[in-house]
Amino acid sequence: MKNIKYHKALAERLKNRIVKKYDLSDYVKTLKVKKINRGRSIYKSGFISIPKWSIENKRYFVYYVLHELTHFIIYKKEKEKILPDNVNTHGIEFKSIEKDLLYNYGIKVIYKKPYPKYLTDRQGKIICGEYGKKYKG
Repeated sequence: MKNIKYHKALAERLKNRIVKKYDLSDYVKTLKVKKINRGRSIYKSGFISIPKWSIENKRYFVYYVLHELTHFIIYKKEKEKILPDNVNTHGIEFKSIEKDLLYNYGIKVIYKKPYPKYLTDRQGKIICGEYGKKYKG
């Protein structure tokens, strides 16, 4: 298993940057890397969980943290009436914000339904496939 302390610190840095940039301090309170199957964003408590298995691929881990933070950006826009309530949680608005966030970290996402089919760098070189695994085309 990769260095969990390093990844927890990385997740915290990413969270702090995005919370500051999007003024999410009233929304995002806690981010934890846990032994779970998939990530969660719980708006009521401001809690984000990232699955521990995702640390096997650093860029996929970054993707996962930013993906969960994107849920809070959408939630805030709904609350401020910038977007209507109950916007599709993985819809057009979500993907647009997520793509912008990822681009800042040198990651592009190619979607398969709401989740990534694979991630690439800015030049189009494949980083990984679904769930951070080696892409098999």
